[in-house]
Amino acid sequence: MNKQNQTTTSESKAAKTVVTMVTVLLVASTLTTVALQPASAAAPAVDAQACETVPPAADHRQLAGTSAAVERLYRALFLRSPTEAGLGYWTQRIQSGRTDLREVAGLFAQSDEFTNRYGRLSDPEFVELLYCNVLGRRHQSSGSRYWQNQLAGDAERSDVTLQFSQSNEFVTRSLVVADEPALSDADGTETAPLTAAKPTSKKPTSKETVVDLGEAPDRLAMVDEPAPVATKPRADSPNEKETVEQPVSDNNPAGDEDPAADPTTADEPLDTDLNSGSDPVAEKPVDEQQAAGQLVWQEEFTTLDTTIWRPEHSTYGDGNNELQCYRPQNVSVRDGSLILTAKEEVYTCPNGSTRQATSGMVRGAVHFEYGQRIEFRVKVNPADENDQRGLWPALWASSWNGGGWPTGGEFDWLEYVGTTPTRANHAIHYADTSGKHRHVSKAIDMGEKFSDRWHTIAFDWSDELVWYLDGEEVQRLDPDTIGAKGSPFGPNARPVTQIKLNFALGGNWPGPLGPTTLDAEGSTNFAIDYVRIYNL
Repeated sequence: MNKQNQTTTSESKAAKTVVTMVTVLLVASTLTTVALQPASAAAPAVDAQACETVPPAADHRQLAGTSAAVERLYRALFLRSPTEAGLGYWTQRIQSGRTDLREVAGLFAQSDEFTNRYGRLSDPEFVELLYCNVLGRRHQSSGSRYWQNQLAGDAERSDVTLQFSQSNEFVTRSLVVADEPALSDADGTETAPLTAAKPTSKKPTSKETVVDLGEAPDRLAMVDEPAPVATKPRADSPNEKETVEQPVSDNNPAGDEDPAADPTTADEPLDTDLNSGSDPVAEKPVDEQQAAGQLVWQEEFTTLDTTIWRPEHSTYGDGNNELQCYRPQNVSVRDGSLILTAKEEVYTCPNGSTRQATSGMVRGAVHFEYGQRIEFRVKVNPADENDQRGLWPALWASSWNGGGWPTGGEFDWLEYVGTTPTRANHAIHYADTSGKHRHVSKAIDMGEKFSDRWHTIAFDWSDELVWYLDGEEVQRLDPDTIGAKGSPFGPNARPVTQIKLNFALGGNWPGPLGPTTLDAEGSTNFAIDYVRIYNL
């Protein structure tokens, strides 16, 4: 996504090796620094004296290849060198193909150590502090604008920090003169292919759990320990009744993320009764498993495993002009279903935006790859079945194949829009060979309200893309016929490592909420009974 600057001929083998792994455009720039603040504090004021500087590599040792990349990531994110155990652990995981450097960056960015330094900074303040801390210099306005635009699009803060850490400029700053040659990785190699991590299956342990994230153990307090995979934002969604393919504006192709928000913390306990107006589980039908291949992973939601599911805490969706603030308190598990609750309430989100409605969203570290089926069972539970305007629950994944959005691809397995309550929508998004955003989408008219009963949504990712609704095939698409740049839907595409389950409200597609769409009791919710992965 960025151009690579030219390195000097005096750079070491370590620098040249890592540059092939991660390339970055760093625009020459000027920096005004900001004060460091804990995640729980208010956004800081600019303080030109408060910049800390990344320690040189000599404070640890000289490294090459994957080890050098991991070591630089530690220093850029945490302003310190890794322990020997931590460095060895993450290097080995990358070299074994169980994760990659980008996913490690995403994990590190969820830690208290990172959020305490950067969690409450605005995007401009965050970028300024990166220039100061990582590159040790001031930025120019063009450089700052570039990275702020990346954050306003499809980049997360971990992505930007990763690119700073592996840039030519930081590589050069990391070089030290030593009498001994740089060390190679433990197995004698310099680099290893970076592939996505595959989460292991889990067995739920309890029947009913409502998680209080404020009291949950900090799974990333020590980043030298194992942790789940990272995340990536979504893109805008079209409103199409039938299958279509069309370009859209390049002005803001993926601007619905709010990177300034802190999705990993909660400032109060989760509600203990988020579904007082209805009980979506009481009418859950007997399980009718889709005919597929071997079941390789499943989530039955008898508990909320926060090592897999991360509740959102932000105004994610601003690029679509959505109305909600996502709160961890609107996410719960009850009687074997994940419940995402929408409420009418005044709430100020972490970015300072005050909203009139809140809702729930989770990001799941779920591995889904070519040659597999993903399957969900879901139900929409409106407060008023005759007024569902503005409701927009969705099941989807995006940008798994690299290159940013839309080049990285997007699967929309379900998008329900309350203004058309009898339709179930699905889509894919991608870039054509010229880089223009394209999509193919379809709406299935069911002849009844989607909210009337539970539905099974299934999708096969193979030589053809196949969607199923309640066990019946509703669309089959050959991805070779659409001319997608980078082939995000083909057999050589990277696997999906994160899925998103969210309950959006309002915005460009659904339009405004109706007068009785929500209530203060949280009677409106989106229930997910399970998520399952099969080998085809």
